[in-house]
Amino acid sequence: MFTFINNNFNEFSEFGKSLEGWTGQINMDFVSTEIDRDFAFIIVKFDAVWSKEPSKMVFKTTENYILNKVDGKWLIHFWHSI
Repeated sequence: MFTFINNNFNEFSEFGKSLEGWTGQINMDFVSTEIDRDFAFIIVKFDAVWSKEPSKMVFKTTENYILNKVDGKWLIHFWHSI
């Protein structure tokens, strides 16, 4: 089992950089989307497989997003993955 925990954006960014050279396949299911003016609340279930021979990482997770519309663009205000 792989556990992904980061405490700040720099840790998240470093993890993303570590995936360079890996190939991935992601299957997503948008369970719920609710928009209230300039806020959106989204629940997404997905499974993903990342591989770079001889290694493979498998993710199965549910993520919650709160987006905030700023200057006409949707930005992630909060994100939680379980």
